[in-house]
Amino acid sequence: MICTNARLRRALWPPLLVGALGACGDASTSPVIPVATRLDLGRDTLTLFVPTNTTLTPVVLDQSGAPMAGAAVLLASRDTTTARVDAAGAVTGVAAGETWVVGTSGVAVDSARVTVRYHVLAGEARARVRGTDGRDWVRSWDPEGLRLDFLGSTERDRTVLIMANAAADTGVALVFPQAIQVGSVALERLEIQDLIEGGDVLEAERPVAYLVVETRDEVRLYTSLAGSFLQIERVTAAAGMGTEGHAEGRLVLRVQGWALRDGPGGEQTGVSLGDTLTVHADFSTDVLEWGVGQATVTLTGGPAPLADVTREAWWVQQDSGPGGVGAVEVEEGPPDIHVSLANPSVRSYALAPVNPAGGPAPIPSVSLFWWGETYTEGYSQSGTVTITEVLCPQGEVFGRLAGSVDAKVGYWQSSNGPMSSEGAVRISFVVPIAPEDAWAAPALLETSDDPAWRRLLRGTGAPH
Repeated sequence: MICTNARLRRALWPPLLVGALGACGDASTSPVIPVATRLDLGRDTLTLFVPTNTTLTPVVLDQSGAPMAGAAVLLASRDTTTARVDAAGAVTGVAAGETWVVGTSGVAVDSARVTVRYHVLAGEARARVRGTDGRDWVRSWDPEGLRLDFLGSTERDRTVLIMANAAADTGVALVFPQAIQVGSVALERLEIQDLIEGGDVLEAERPVAYLVVETRDEVRLYTSLAGSFLQIERVTAAAGMGTEGHAEGRLVLRVQGWALRDGPGGEQTGVSLGDTLTVHADFSTDVLEWGVGQATVTLTGGPAPLADVTREAWWVQQDSGPGGVGAVEVEEGPPDIHVSLANPSVRSYALAPVNPAGGPAPIPSVSLFWWGETYTEGYSQSGTVTITEVLCPQGEVFGRLAGSVDAKVGYWQSSNGPMSSEGAVRISFVVPIAPEDAWAAPALLETSDDPAWRRLLRGTGAPH
């Protein structure tokens, strides 16, 4: 059909068709008005160090995807205690933490996640602690790191990071099985009773952490919650056992609070404080590589037989100079066990009979002691000590000694009395050998009346 004028068309065609088909001959177009449809802040994430800043460059796009020059953009920080943003897009770090900068232009919205951190020098740590009750404070801490290498196995190897102030009344301790290496370690939930009465904190088989706030009136413990993590960003490896490497990174830790209370029987328990703290910390710390010797003991006869029991063990030098007379001492008794050796080398040594009433024991020899009401002495009567490895210390680097014992043992109730019974002992051991002047075990490995969590907070006490 040939188009006619508009008046005739409206008269002849039904109104709905007129609206549907529109005009042919006298069509006119209206200009398209740009509408802000999309906003791009230019960054999805950004990291700042207090008090530096970086600038966002927002771009507003219209419905056709074309940039809208001069379009107004409103910028705002969701947490101005962590980061601020001005009208020009400059984002400034205020205190460690995470927040969002949100931009709007008309109906268009975009956001960028902002992580704020602290600059720290070597040997420093700085943390921001925020509570659900509105508390918000910053602490400077002294960090220490310790890598425990349990010689002869890897099952008990642990890394410990401690960040505490000089008075050790506030700080964080982390324990995790992994070695110090670049990457992220997810921390798990720690139950308060596991911390108070679960034995040595160093035996934790999962990555866990806790915060301590100790005042004149009480001690508050804060145990890690899921969602916490440790990020190791730079690592310098130690030269060997007994020397220090270095690690740098950050910690984001969520913890729930507990007050310590004495129960009716004197036992301690944790009472929930009903609050949660979040810790954002940056650290740069030395990490001491420390070897822990181990011995596996099977013992028959005597007051208390043992079957494949693994205990900590050390080489204790008994005279000056390399080699010389010393002993492999097996701890965590009873019994205390001493394997005395002189200038050990890779070979087998025969054990001569030992009689406590006959003067000093020959070397090599094996002695065992039970103290208390069941006091008993045990001494090797025959058998062998076999040394399978001797690595002498080199400078500051520890050496190691490995071997085994297979011996018959006689037991005495008194040094001046007759032998009361016989048995046997088998020991396999691997122990560190410290350089002559360097032996000083980290304080957290020492036994004391303090609970393990408190010893850990008070630091490694490692030689520097």
